[in-house]
Amino acid sequence: IPYWTYNHGDEPLVAISLLDTSNIANQLDSTPRVFYLGGNPETEFPETQEEQQGRHRQKHSYPVGRRSGHHQQEEESEEQNEGNSVLSGVSSEFLAQTFNTEEDTAKRLRSPRDERSQIVRVEGGLRIINPKGKEEEEEKEQSHSHSHREEEEEEEEDEEKQRSEERKNGLEETICSAKIRENIADAAGADLYNPRAGRIRTANSLTLPVLRYLRLSAEYVRLYRNGIYAPHWNINANSLLYVIRGEGRVRIVNFQGDAVFDNKVRKGQLVVVPQNFVVAEQAGEEEGLEYVVFKTNDRAAVSHVQQVLRATPAEVLANAFGLRQRQVTELKLSGNRGPLVHPQSQSQSH
Repeated sequence: IPYWTYNHGDEPLVAISLLDTSNIANQLDSTPRVFYLGGNPETEFPETQEEQQGRHRQKHSYPVGRRSGHHQQEEESEEQNEGNSVLSGVSSEFLAQTFNTEEDTAKRLRSPRDERSQIVRVEGGLRIINPKGKEEEEEKEQSHSHSHREEEEEEEEDEEKQRSEERKNGLEETICSAKIRENIADAAGADLYNPRAGRIRTANSLTLPVLRYLRLSAEYVRLYRNGIYAPHWNINANSLLYVIRGEGRVRIVNFQGDAVFDNKVRKGQLVVVPQNFVVAEQAGEEEGLEYVVFKTNDRAAVSHVQQVLRATPAEVLANAFGLRQRQVTELKLSGNRGPLVHPQSQSQSH
C-alpha cells in the first residue's frame, strides 16, 4: 500500500520500520523488498539486492520463451534502467500514452538519474489542506454515541455469526452451495469497462464462495485493439496470466526498477507475475488481447498507479517528481479516469 511521510516539525525525525516478511500476506520469500513509486532510492538491503541481481543476470543469460522486437527492447533497455523506482522500468512513451501527459512529464515520473534518492527536501514547506483539529473533535463527540451503538450491534452480529459457524461443516457448505460456477467472460457483469479500451471482471470468494477453500481468485481481461490495462500490482497475491486469444505486449517491473519482462504474448502463452511487481498489458494493433489471470488469494487486491497518483496531494507529487503545477494538474486530471485506457481517445480528449 503506497504511503509517504513528511516531517513538519523543527527537529530531525528518526523512524524505524519493521518489515514482517513472515506475514501470511507476503507470498514471496523472506527477502525484504521496498517498492518505490518515485525518486531514485538508494539500496536499503544491499546483500539481498546483490543476490537478486545475480539471479537476474543468470536468468537473462539464455533466451526464455518467444522473443520479438529484440532490437527495440535493447534500445529501450538503457532508458528503462536509469532509475530505481518501479516506474523507471517503463518507457516514457508508454507512460505518456497511459496517463495522457506530455512526454516530459512522463520522463519525470521515471525519475532518471535523480540524485535526491528517497528523501526529498521541500523548499518552503508542504502545504496540504487538512481538517482543523477543533472540527475533528466536534465530529468525534457527535459520532461517539452513534459509534457505541454500532459497536454493540456488531458484537451481537459476531456472536450470532460464531454460533452459526459452529453449526456449519466446511465440506457440507461447499458441496451444498448453490453457486459453484460463474461466467466471468460475460460482458453484462463487467466490473470495469471502457467502450474504447476493454473490460475487466473478477471472481473471488465474495462472488463465488467456493474459492475461499481453494484460496484462489481469477480476473478476466479483454482489451480491444491498442487498449491498455494501465500499470498496476497485486498487493497480496502472485498471479499467472494465460492468454486465451489475440496478441499483445506485457511489461513487468520488479522492486529495483528493472524491466524483468517486456515481450509480446500470444494465444496459449503463460506469464508469471510475482506479488507487488508492477505489470501493464497492451493489445496489438491488428486484434485485441483476451486473457485470464489466476491469483493465489481468494480476495486478491489490486492497486493501480493512476488512482494512487490521483489520490496523492498535488504538493507531494510536485516535490517527489519535480513537476510544475501545470504538469501535476495534467497528471491528476487529464484523461486519468480509470485503469483501462485507449491511447487515441486519450489524445483526442487532451
